[in-house]
Amino acid sequence: ILEDKPQALLLSAGGNDIAGDEFFSFINNARSGLASVNQEVLDGVVNNTFKTAYEYLINTARAAAQQARIIMPIFTHGYDYPWPDGRGVISFLGWRVGPWFDNTFNHKNYPYNNAADLKVRHDIVVKFIDSLNAMLKALAAPLDVLHVDLTGTLQTKNDWGNELHPTNAGFRALADKIDAALQANI
Repeated sequence: ILEDKPQALLLSAGGNDIAGDEFFSFINNARSGLASVNQEVLDGVVNNTFKTAYEYLINTARAAAQQARIIMPIFTHGYDYPWPDGRGVISFLGWRVGPWFDNTFNHKNYPYNNAADLKVRHDIVVKFIDSLNAMLKALAAPLDVLHVDLTGTLQTKNDWGNELHPTNAGFRALADKIDAALQANI
């Protein structure tokens, strides 16, 4: 910030902190009789750990902007709703990354055998995305930050290249929303 003096700052963080191995502690076993999401754990991570981290990042960035004597709007964004269907990424030389949710869902007895199973998984992940977005929206006004809500941008599983990342067209649609917010506020 001190060297580059950006016109704006977009904070994009937190998504990978609830995907992958970390996802396991957030989900209750389907056979337990409990709600699918361990809400107490989710609330603790999002509304305490993530919130504190975002506040720190925002305040640190704002202090650097003041030191650089620039006006730098700060933007946050949440994520859209992925489809946890077990698709990973096959990368160069066959190196595989992901899936990020499938192992947890399988271990917690949320199989994926049909569209109804996928809908159950999707609805669980929606709770995570909504929780993160709610926290970010609540931070916006008190910290003078602009939040870009990306939920509902990608409408179907086909908008996703794997169970965590959009297709190129999906990324473009998300980028267009972020760009519109940037252009309107810088």
